[in-house]
Amino acid sequence: MRGIGNAMLQADRMAATLNPLQTSVGHSLREMAAERFQLLPAKVTLAVTVTADLKWKYEWEEVRFTAGTTSIATKTNGLTWTQAGYGYNWNELANAVGFWAPLGSPANVPAGFKVKPIAPGTPVLMFPVRDTTGKVFWVFDKVNAIDGECP
Repeated sequence: MRGIGNAMLQADRMAATLNPLQTSVGHSLREMAAERFQLLPAKVTLAVTVTADLKWKYEWEEVRFTAGTTSIATKTNGLTWTQAGYGYNWNELANAVGFWAPLGSPANVPAGFKVKPIAPGTPVLMFPVRDTTGKVFWVFDKVNAIDGECP
């Protein structure tokens, strides 16, 4: 819990000192946040299809743990996907026709069942990664549900 508390404190300090559009040294908020955080508590707010039935990009917002109710609450003035970019499910990046991570081959899955996006409201721990060009993206690692109707 101490690590999550420290990450939350860092988020509060960063939000108080950074312009959400651009910092004085020319780094975007996405880049600055990536330099400051190792994990960012968030929740998914919407899934946007990238590849039908395989991959999505996610809208998200920063959250806080609420000890009294053992739940999460949206952080006032917290980071969101509009400031720091869409979130991506690290697990989904490997999905392709004939391969569903972490299941592997979907050959034994009944016909009509598909990989489902992470549901809105699901808590995730976001972490920054850089793509091959050095651009920062926020990702999380959640196993997708597989759902459908039995034949």
